[in-house]
Amino acid sequence: MIMFSIVCAYNDKNILNECLLNSLKRQTIEYELHTVDNTKQQFSSAANALNHGAVKANGDYIMFVHQDIILENDDWLKDVERTLQKIHGLGVAGVAGRQEKSRDNTASVTHGIPAKFVGKRRIKSPAQVQTLDECLVIIKRKLFNSLKFDSTTCNDWHMYAVDLCLNAQNAGYKNYVIPSSTYHKSLGRSPKSVFAILSGIGSLPEGYVRTAPRVLAKHRSHYKAIYTVCGTWRTCWPFMFQRIINIPKDIARHLYWKFRQRKTQSH
Repeated sequence: MIMFSIVCAYNDKNILNECLLNSLKRQTIEYELHTVDNTKQQFSSAANALNHGAVKANGDYIMFVHQDIILENDDWLKDVERTLQKIHGLGVAGVAGRQEKSRDNTASVTHGIPAKFVGKRRIKSPAQVQTLDECLVIIKRKLFNSLKFDSTTCNDWHMYAVDLCLNAQNAGYKNYVIPSSTYHKSLGRSPKSVFAILSGIGSLPEGYVRTAPRVLAKHRSHYKAIYTVCGTWRTCWPFMFQRIINIPKDIARHLYWKFRQRKTQSH
């Protein structure tokens, strides 16, 4: 019996091989892998690419994962299997997310060089959250087949897991961050200068900015606020207004990011 079907849309085969595939080769239980080649930008959105990759999945769970993720131990899948089987009413599981009414991320993932923990709350057991980050999410195959990623609302490369989590929660399921050590090679988002933050009205990628208003509108009747690793968004407030009031926080994060960069280079 195959417990995990792993689906990854990639645009750089070298990064895929160096990170995800290299760590998967060391796993001690059987899994099936479905990679979706997007090196020529065949797919216009993550939702389309991942829905396409999930069609042939046969495992009990589907794990949607970025190409630059590293599973940090050889029993990662085996340990996650045990963890998931103990969670009742599981919707979506992942390695980083945000609880309702929380200002801090809940996570078991590090990122950047040198590796920095994502969030302030380090967990030792599954922690319930409202939404999860897209870098790695796991969902029961049967549940995913009834929900799927919404390629109309999320027609770019952002917030598709946030939307999936909210859909699962609306259907009566609960979402969790699981305590499974993971490394995300991405340095995270940050523009090149403070001027770029001001002129771009924040540091969020353009795709996120285009997608967020549609996600907020879709879930307005169920939620007053959507809590994500990229911020808390009020569903009844204009998204542009929320970006403007978040600019001081974006600048502070950017300056800290530049400080870490310089400190790393000096060593």
